[in-house]
Amino acid sequence: MNTVERIKALCKATNTPISKLEKSLGFSNGYIGKLQKGVVPGDRLLSISEYFNVSVDYLITGKDEEFPAEISDLDAGLRCQDERIKEYMLKFARLEEKKREYIILLIDDLSK
Repeated sequence: MNTVERIKALCKATNTPISKLEKSLGFSNGYIGKLQKGVVPGDRLLSISEYFNVSVDYLITGKDEEFPAEISDLDAGLRCQDERIKEYMLKFARLEEKKREYIILLIDDLSK
């Protein structure tokens, strides 16, 4: 997945139309779709990262240095929704495997 595809995925994950992103950031209509090969100018990349509350590094590489490797590729859209999710994901990643499995079982039971 390249940078432009990640931006589109963030839009989808947060139910943000690409046209709304473009308008909010002062980009021309259709700008994101016209970007070639995933290359986004640095100033625009920074604006987009701030809009979605993700790192520029995430937009470029798909990984975020703040997150352990086990969860770095989770959908960044979750992090855009609520800052607490980031905190809980970090706590979850640091748990031993047995405790992670227990939490997953609890979530499954609660979601029924």
